[in-house]
This record gives sequence, structure tokens and C-alpha cells, in this order.
Amino acid sequence: MRRISVLAAAAALRGTVQTVSAQTPQFALEVRGGYAIPTGDWNEDDTFENGFGFGANVMAMVTPQIGVYAGWETFEFKVDEDEEGVEADATDAGFRAGVTVNVPLAQSPNLTPFVELGVLYNTLEISASAGGASIDVESDASLGFEAGLGVAVALGQRLSVVPMVRYRRHEVEFEDFSDESDTIEYVVVGIGLRLRL
Repeated sequence: MRRISVLAAAAALRGTVQTVSAQTPQFALEVRGGYAIPTGDWNEDDTFENGFGFGANVMAMVTPQIGVYAGWETFEFKVDEDEEGVEADATDAGFRAGVTVNVPLAQSPNLTPFVELGVLYNTLEISASAGGASIDVESDASLGFEAGLGVAVALGQRLSVVPMVRYRRHEVEFEDFSDESDTIEYVVVGIGLRLRL
């Protein structure tokens, strides 16, 4: 009788541990790089060239399908300046956070499509130099949003390569120069590496 009680207690404890383990979020670190293409009114005069950027995120999967992420990214765009001897660029940088939803494929367990939807808290910095002089002007920080889709390709139990496409948008205002705001928007075609912890 005592042996049966001990076995029953062990089974109950094992079930409790498995339940807690299943409910514990799975964390991952991700680094990304991307090719950014300016769009919309922001680049209607083709002032900004296509840019490049990079960033890093921390992700927590609350369930196998739903996770949350937070991170930081920066993208730099060269300015097509008409004046000879003047070099200028624009850097869009800031924090990002949001929700990711996985869509597992039963027939392809190593491929996991996903969608992301999040908020941005970014600034835009314009830098220009000519004749040994330079100036940097930074906008006020502003909220925006991003949306994207991609696929995680498993390279092993812990490492995945993650190609994706995103659309990002936020307003910027240079308070010292103008009361008007501009809409910054661009599409990012990128790739990342994700390490599950």
C-alpha cells in the first residue's frame, strides 16, 4: 500500500513539473541585418537612397504560437545631395516591441512562418558635412508601428535563420526648425539569426 502511495505521489509530482515546464516561456536572442527601401511621401523626390541597418531583439514565446519581443534597431540612408562637396545621411534608430504569431507547418516542421506587429519609439538624425565642418540634427522621439512576415528555418534544435520583410512607419518633428511633422516610412528586406536559450 505504501509503495502504491509513493508511486502515485511521484506520478503527480512529475505531472506538476511537466505542466509548469510547459507554461514557462521559451526565450530567444536574435540579431538582424536588413536592406531598407524608403517609400511614400518621405521619399517622393528620391532624396534618400536605399539604406542598410542592423539590430537585436529578445523574444519570449508565451505559447508555442504566440510570443512577445523587444529590441533596438538602426537604419542609415544616404542623402542624394545636389550641392558639390556636401555629404549627408539620415539615421532612423530606436526601440521596438510587439507580438509575433507563429503558424507551424505540420508537413514541414523545420519551417515556421510567422507574422509580427509592433510599436516603434524612434528618432531621425540628419548628419551633414562639407569643407571640414559638420552638423547633426536629431528629431524628437516619436511612436510609430511596424508589421512584417517571415519564416524561421531551423538549422538545429536551438539555432534558426530568419528571413523576413517588414514595413515601418513613424512621424518625426524637428522642434527647433519647424512645427510640421514628416512621415518616415520604409520597407526592410532582412535576415536574422535566432538562438533559443
